[in-house]
Amino acid sequence: MRKASILIIVFFTATAVAGLEVSSEQVEGTATVDSPGEVNISVINNHSSQQDIELGLRDYYRSQWYSYPGSKEADPNEEVEFPVTIDPDDSAVQGIYRADFTVRSQEAEVRDSFSYRVTRDTGLNLIDVSQKESYRPGEKFDLDLVFRNVDSSTSDYRDVSVSVFNQSSNVELGPIVPGGERRISTSFEIPRYESPGDRQLVISLNGRNYTESVTIEELEDIDEKMGTENRILVVNERIEVKNTGNVDYNYTHTIEKPSYISPVVEASGAERLDTESGTSYRWQLNLEPGEEAVIEARTDYWIPMTGLLLLIAGFLALKKITSGVKVSKKVRKSKEGLDVTIEVENSSSQAFEDVLLEDFIPNIAGLRSKFDMANPEVKQTDEGAELRWWINDLEPGDQRIFNYSIRPKVEVEEGIELEPAVLKDGESVLGKTKELSTEFKPE
Repeated sequence: MRKASILIIVFFTATAVAGLEVSSEQVEGTATVDSPGEVNISVINNHSSQQDIELGLRDYYRSQWYSYPGSKEADPNEEVEFPVTIDPDDSAVQGIYRADFTVRSQEAEVRDSFSYRVTRDTGLNLIDVSQKESYRPGEKFDLDLVFRNVDSSTSDYRDVSVSVFNQSSNVELGPIVPGGERRISTSFEIPRYESPGDRQLVISLNGRNYTESVTIEELEDIDEKMGTENRILVVNERIEVKNTGNVDYNYTHTIEKPSYISPVVEASGAERLDTESGTSYRWQLNLEPGEEAVIEARTDYWIPMTGLLLLIAGFLALKKITSGVKVSKKVRKSKEGLDVTIEVENSSSQAFEDVLLEDFIPNIAGLRSKFDMANPEVKQTDEGAELRWWINDLEPGDQRIFNYSIRPKVEVEEGIELEPAVLKDGESVLGKTKELSTEFKPE
């Protein structure tokens, strides 16, 4: 994470064997990762023939730091150069290092070495930050950090400061030996309504800041609580809604009522839509993260119920006025005289237990002794015949029909008047038929 400074302390050296003359010299004494250090190794071919000159470095733990040409051809008495670039990685610990090298030809071999110092601008490096790629609002954010001591001595006790989401945490690092590593962990609670996007994670140690990116996912979420309160003839519908996501939420709620009760529905803030199936009430809300709203609808059934009760009361009053026991009398001419039919119907809600039907036949008419229905009690007087049917019990909805026939004793040109039939319950008159005027002569 931080660049290493290198101080090359190689002095010019020269080594000669039969056939090869090898020397090394310092080219660049200091370097960073962006500008590596360099040592130049020169070889003179003292052989009488052309030679393949090979260079090999022996540094097992740091072999990846070095780059150089592996071989070159050299004519007799020719000098060839092997530039060696030294580029330590970020894990390099400050200190003095030595690299051994070997120069070979077909007929000779030279071994030598050079030394150099690596210096670091900081004693501790942050080498790893472990975290997920993205997080949801309200989630726990776990963070693992790994530090490496790149100093030449054991590090002191130090505190690491970590800040993100307007929260901060201090974690004790503790001593670390040279080249050693230490893992520390901390965690944060991501705010419930943290907006989506990238957030900066800042890790501070000894005045030096390291920054990482934390991504917050976009979350659409809504919480609904619905309830209905039924009171006598009043229904309250209540919906509590809350945006529990981290982005704006367009919330829509619709209820439908039969059209015939729409006059008694109160839906504040709703748009009313009349459809073939009824009346819809629609609420459309734009809720910001964490914002709450309440939707209420009230149906007052007592208003139509009051009207219905008044209607029923009027109906019952009218029924009381218009309903009762009905008595009707009809006359039909026959070949022998008149056929008389009397109908009795109890259209009230009351039962009667001592019911009597009475009718009268004037003396100008004769009564046939055969009856199609119930036989009456007949009493002859000077004025005519009195007929009585003892009905007794007459329950609500009961219907009775009585028939008798009369024939003229004398022809009456003007016709006759038939007296009303009377229906009684004890001494009370329940109803009467109308007087009937009819012709009265044989056909």
